[in-house]
Amino acid sequence: MTTFKPGDRVYVIDPGLEMLRNIMRSAGHEPFPNHHGTVTEVWDDGLVLIYFDNEEGPGLGSAAPYPAEDVRFLSAA
Repeated sequence: MTTFKPGDRVYVIDPGLEMLRNIMRSAGHEPFPNHHGTVTEVWDDGLVLIYFDNEEGPGLGSAAPYPAEDVRFLSAA
């Protein structure tokens, strides 16, 4: 099992967020990645709390918990 910790840069596997990006692309607008973020907490029940990136910067958007199995490390490209 992969262990996440606060400060890790990650992305989530979320079909709903992927659909939103595809809708925006279909409308002619390349979307900001809505599935990249920063881990802020890892809960005992296995959920990872992620603050998502927005136009203001990394980890400055909305937050949501995701099961660890839906979270991947964001490689530094």
